[in-house]
Amino acid sequence: MADSTASGQSSLAPASRIAGSGASLTTFHSIAAHSYRSFLQDRKHDHILLAQAAPKPGDGRTNTASDSAHAQAQPDLNRAQERLKLESLASGLLKKRDLSRLVDEMNTFETRCQSSGLSDRQIAETYSHVARLLSAPSAVLPADQRIKVAQQIVRNAARPTSIDQGHHGTCNVTVVETRTYTRSPESAAKLVADIATTGSFTTKDGFAITPTKRSLTPDEESSNNPPGDGERGLASQIFQITAANVFWQRRIVTPDSKLSSWGSIVYEQIPNKRSRFTGDSGERVMDYSVNPPRETTKYEQGPALSVSDLPEIYNQITGANDTNFVIENKVHGGANTIQVSSPRELETAITTSSPNFPLFIRVHTGNEPFLSDQGGSFARQRGVWHVVSIIGYDRNTKKVIIDNQWGKHADRSIDLDKLYKATMEPGTPEWKKKHEYFSLPGIKSKRAEMLPYQF
Repeated sequence: MADSTASGQSSLAPASRIAGSGASLTTFHSIAAHSYRSFLQDRKHDHILLAQAAPKPGDGRTNTASDSAHAQAQPDLNRAQERLKLESLASGLLKKRDLSRLVDEMNTFETRCQSSGLSDRQIAETYSHVARLLSAPSAVLPADQRIKVAQQIVRNAARPTSIDQGHHGTCNVTVVETRTYTRSPESAAKLVADIATTGSFTTKDGFAITPTKRSLTPDEESSNNPPGDGERGLASQIFQITAANVFWQRRIVTPDSKLSSWGSIVYEQIPNKRSRFTGDSGERVMDYSVNPPRETTKYEQGPALSVSDLPEIYNQITGANDTNFVIENKVHGGANTIQVSSPRELETAITTSSPNFPLFIRVHTGNEPFLSDQGGSFARQRGVWHVVSIIGYDRNTKKVIIDNQWGKHADRSIDLDKLYKATMEPGTPEWKKKHEYFSLPGIKSKRAEMLPYQF
């Protein structure tokens, strides 16, 4: 199985976000995935779900399906009442400027929901979870951090395209975060509020996911409020770490194919390993079934997830059963994805799945425009696997609108053919064939790895 874990942060100055127009353009609020490093990893035995085996005592699973928060219907809530309750709580906790900004974000959120077809119930539930975060008498996170997180939940719900990844290898779970805020903001708010208050989140199938406390410690990026362009906020730190653990804490085989035990495989952000000087993002997947706990990955691997894992993670968080929103090239294809082998097939995948925006697509950043956007220069073997979100497509111009969490400078429209070429790893025979520059009888073909890109 091909893996798409990647991380990264570009130092280029941000540019204006590209906005599409015209009747043929379909678009949604979304955020793309960005990468700092990536790897390809063979995990033949790692897809053993905890749900496929009998739970063991103390394994972290709730006793019955009805214990799952997703199995209990949220009581009917009134949007206006929940908004009033949240504004009342916030007015006693925020400075005038911050309160004004929160109200503006709430207005933007409600406008976005109305234009996207989201319901008043979803808005009300989102506000209810944020209010719960602010009013908790005691919680895992201290009050000052919960106030920041509450503001950022509303911000992310209002503008999912503002979510960035920062200096972390979490491109894969960041696209999940953006899709969740875009389509099911109440689910995103619930996850973050649950972790910030109780330290645990219950998945659709009834498993209690519990990140380690040190993973929730704000780093130099998430200490900022609001986070800067290209940086990751504390609310996103909580979401992304929990989302990765929705996968790993429900597995018994580590990324390096060792047998562990239920709930013992944990993705962490370890503060004392994080270093800008060495490039270490502090990310590790740890095995707590042994003493001392064992590192099963290097930081370059990020959460060690495949794009094939993303639909499961999304559905376990939202309680949905969504499919057909992850695209990759057939040459590198895995399970649970739409596999394409030509620009025409890519166009069909996008247009057929467009009601399900945002879509995810797996690209290699050794290809343009991702190579330049990450601050690189032309070199055939540079780049890593990466995931971005497709948020729109113009049938007339054959332009695909993508959103990339490297910051606003990396949000752009891309020619359909160019995006398809980026779905292949540079240097492979398939890549060489698609990047052929010219070929004359009796003369050796000139390839793009020998020349500047001619897309």
